[in-house]
Amino acid sequence: MAQSPITGERKEFKTKNDVLNEVIKLIKQPETEKYGLGQTLYYNLPFFSNPDVLLRDWQVEMINDYYICKNFNVPLGTDLDELSSFRTDCFILIENEFNKLEKFNEKENA
Repeated sequence: MAQSPITGERKEFKTKNDVLNEVIKLIKQPETEKYGLGQTLYYNLPFFSNPDVLLRDWQVEMINDYYICKNFNVPLGTDLDELSSFRTDCFILIENEFNKLEKFNEKENA
């Protein structure tokens, strides 16, 4: 038994699909747009699931690649035609989430 962050009710999550269905409902909440996907999942996922179960190795690798490119000024490709659209989309998503987190932290520390 776990608590649904959407309804606040106790609910049994028996399968991974039960968890994924709750995540989908959570993503559709209006607060998700305000706070961002990452922050919404960070604060709500532990109510009903172990976040490590949903995190894939490629996602961790993508975040690591993002940090390497950003912090060491490593290009994503040799030119625009060489860029992977998937990797570029992932990097944009990561960048947007970090920007939202920075804004959140600025408000918290103000």
